[in-house]
Amino acid sequence: MVQICSWVFCFIFGLGVHQTAALITSRSQPISLRMEDDQWLGLGGNAMAASTMYMDDMRIPPNAFLPGGRGGRDMRKISETLTQNYTKALEESAEPTACDATPDPGTRTLLRTLVPPYHGSTALEVMLMSSGKVGTLCKSKTWQCEGSKLFRSSSVNRSVNMAEKLETFSQFWDSSKPVLLEKSTDRLMGVLQDDMDLWDTPVPKKLKREGVTFLQPRYILMYRPLCLWALSTKAAAFVEKEARRHAQKELRHLEHLAEIHKHFKKLGRAPLVISYADLLWNPDFTQLRVEHYLPCLGSLDMDFLPKLGRDIFPKNEFKVSVGIRSFGEHIDPKECCNYQVGSPASSTKGRCMKPDGDDGNSDVGTLKSYLTPFELTRYEAAFAYLRKFS
Repeated sequence: MVQICSWVFCFIFGLGVHQTAALITSRSQPISLRMEDDQWLGLGGNAMAASTMYMDDMRIPPNAFLPGGRGGRDMRKISETLTQNYTKALEESAEPTACDATPDPGTRTLLRTLVPPYHGSTALEVMLMSSGKVGTLCKSKTWQCEGSKLFRSSSVNRSVNMAEKLETFSQFWDSSKPVLLEKSTDRLMGVLQDDMDLWDTPVPKKLKREGVTFLQPRYILMYRPLCLWALSTKAAAFVEKEARRHAQKELRHLEHLAEIHKHFKKLGRAPLVISYADLLWNPDFTQLRVEHYLPCLGSLDMDFLPKLGRDIFPKNEFKVSVGIRSFGEHIDPKECCNYQVGSPASSTKGRCMKPDGDDGNSDVGTLKSYLTPFELTRYEAAFAYLRKFS
């Protein structure tokens, strides 16, 4: 049904620093690509940039590859319209801002990303890293710069108290930056307790010595529409074997994200909600929303590529060879995922389309056929809630 990742050409996800990628199948013929360290291969002709770092968020189904980025030009037109017309609408909207453009010298925004594992969390991290005002944990040399990986020696990560976590993180954050980023996808289930602990935990000693007097936690929440499972190597493999279990797992992820948002919204600190589909296929729209939510971030760059030795380090196993915008432009959302991209300029939301019926795998493409009517009702309710805020 699905070609599993013997040829994975990921936006950020590969198989090793020195490994070369072999083939990717377009609609016409195989394309040969060679990967080299720290080299952006470009998108000339039928070539698609590939990555040498494996993270699983991004997989290119062979029939969805757009050799010339044909769909991308349409996306760029939407982005241009947004750039011209959407900024004012954002300023007049009720969407909150989570920090000041010029924050108090002693205040740091502790930005945590709320994304299930293998659902695009590293793509989101790359976008945030493009700001020159973000301190990451990449100097810790952990896999994917994830904070929780610093506590592998603990039998259960949640047993490490918040004070110890912050003291450890502070050894690697650049405290001169107004935003301190922490990505720990395996802590999603404990985020509400973590938030309470954060407010009760004193500023780490190292940060205090460097003039920091207050850490304010803020969140960006990102969900993945159900039909985008085909972009994940892990999900593609799982769906072939246990599609129903995977559909149920996606339902739990979505419901949990919705409950997290409801909780913080009641507290008056609603996270910014992003659709993974918008990150890929409406990048400028996503950029504007994040910049509006976090003025302290400054400007973001959807074509950004982290530099080895400056932004990332070999032990992060984090090789990036193509920017978010370029990746989205070379993937056909309908062919890969049966997804219809929305147009924020006209307030049209993206959606997973109903199966066409001309493909034996169409029902699997949505995964909805593997949910019971009650589960499907729950899924639609959680999805509608999150989509309302994205």
